Amino acid sequence: MIFLPEHRKLILVAIILLLVSCGGGGGGSDSSLPSVIPYQPVSPAPTLTGAGSSLDITVLYDPLPKDARAKHLIDLGLNRPKSTMTNTFFKADDVPQSTIDGIENSLQAAADYLGHYDIKYFAYGLTYEGSKSVALEYCNLWQDQFDISEGRGCSRFTDNLADGFDTGNANAASPGFSLTEDYWVNSEVWKNPPNTIEHYVGDYDRFVDVYSKIVMHEYAHIHQLRPQINKTISNDGNETRAMPGWFMEGGAELFAIMAVNEVNGLNNLDDEYLLNLNELKKNKYNLSSLTERLQKFGRSQSYEYADYALGVYAVSYMISRADIQKVYMDLINSVYTKGWEQAFLDTMGFNLETFYQSFEDHMTQSDSILLAELPRPINLKNSIIPIYPIPRLQIAGASSTANSGGQPSTLKRTAYYFKDDSSMIPLYQGLSWPYITASSEATINKESNIAAVIEITGSGYVTSSNLPLYQYNLDTTSASALGEGVSDQWHALLPNGTSSENLGFKPRINN
Repeated sequence: MIFLPEHRKLILVAIILLLVSCGGGGGGSDSSLPSVIPYQPVSPAPTLTGAGSSLDITVLYDPLPKDARAKHLIDLGLNRPKSTMTNTFFKADDVPQSTIDGIENSLQAAADYLGHYDIKYFAYGLTYEGSKSVALEYCNLWQDQFDISEGRGCSRFTDNLADGFDTGNANAASPGFSLTEDYWVNSEVWKNPPNTIEHYVGDYDRFVDVYSKIVMHEYAHIHQLRPQINKTISNDGNETRAMPGWFMEGGAELFAIMAVNEVNGLNNLDDEYLLNLNELKKNKYNLSSLTERLQKFGRSQSYEYADYALGVYAVSYMISRADIQKVYMDLINSVYTKGWEQAFLDTMGFNLETFYQSFEDHMTQSDSILLAELPRPINLKNSIIPIYPIPRLQIAGASSTANSGGQPSTLKRTAYYFKDDSSMIPLYQGLSWPYITASSEATINKESNIAAVIEITGSGYVTSSNLPLYQYNLDTTSASALGEGVSDQWHALLPNGTSSENLGFKPRINN
């Protein structure tokens, strides 16, 4: 043992503290900062100044709900996919389980590209007797008050069976309708609308690839409809779909062609594209131009001028002018808040009129040139990244005291989790991510639809799920959530208290 005079002991303690302060500290840091960071204790929290008497917890909505019903659907998460999907099947007596297994495989494959939505699948067979029970199940969901008042009951659903046998016809439905709660016999489809696909599958086992394409086509419609919340209706009432038919049907068919080709290794893109080219040349409605044909295949519910093959080529041309991600994700996610025309302009960089004229010129070229310019992604799954808008929690009234994460704001700011944290004491040290603190006596006010449990520890840390919460210094307004996914370490706090890291898709970033 070595004995030192008292003043030398003090010098040695000072040296030890200096060495500790130079060692970094904590599970996270800014790589842009100097390697030596002055020591700042992370526990207990510093004395708080500028702390308000209350914390106000609110939701930053993306998209912003247009009405109470839209808010309800967004709060339920029904406008975005889940991390996994669980499908429910209603099958005719003569539909074998092998068909259902094939459909399930196709649904899961499509979901891997676009995101996972639960589906109620109604599979009709080849006989009326075997399929009637399925039609009645479908009626239990989608029967409207006119079926009752006009004395149709479920006959509208059962009478149509004979027309569909042996056709492979299918139909998808989602909450993209704007009718009122009173319109439906079953009001639950308005409050908590399911995703449904109605499909005549009698010959599925004979034409697996064809039917697999139909399944994926209809699933693409769920993806198109789900973010829209409500349909867009024009003043004259003639436009009841958020996006024109040529984009919806052409986009769904093009996706199905590319996805089935990739999943099943068919190497049949040339055959599919040539088939569609020959079909669109027929001009079966005898309209004067491609533009008129596209415009006629508009947003009406009846699809009187349906021209799917032309839609395939129009959407393909959009991809050639932009890319697959913009056409299948960015554009669709923007239509609800911006409307079709503005979303098209912002995503594509030119307006619809310019697109129509350019497409007209493009289609005058030889078949070989047209076929050569169609999309042939080497890896479609890498070309489409599921990205969807989400609501995030924000906190106002935090302490303005600088801490070892940076300088916090007392104003409303998006709240984040730090991936490295495992306790209520924040690990991050730096300048970019100030952790949120408040007086332990502050009251916590939150909207009734927020399930997240927000608490203040005795040391003043604001937490959720027993983890500290942070602000991001680049979120300079109450509309910002720029910290989402930064360095794969920072993820927003969701209204249910979980982290956006646990979603089955990449959240859209709020600017």
